[in-house]
Amino acid sequence: MKVLRDVDEGVEEVELLKKPVIISCESRLNTPRFVNIMGLKKAKSKKIESVKIEDLKIKIESGYQIINIKELEKKRSSTKIELNKLLEIISQPQL
Repeated sequence: MKVLRDVDEGVEEVELLKKPVIISCESRLNTPRFVNIMGLKKAKSKKIESVKIEDLKIKIESGYQIINIKELEKKRSSTKIELNKLLEIISQPQL
């Protein structure tokens, strides 16, 4: 099995011969895109479907086993405040 690994000089191709192996993905897989307000509202209202591993019909080769798949944690929501309130908050002395 060959995988790509990020290093200071760029990307290095590594051939993995020993088992067991853990392969992970990082957040830089997608190039960020700028979306408009309507796109954000539509995305918020869409339902995220959860499926069982068995329903994916993935053939697991001998020697490999999926141990766990988990969803990302939900991000905290933000609160909209007026400018005067913000100025009042940041002008208060810190304890």
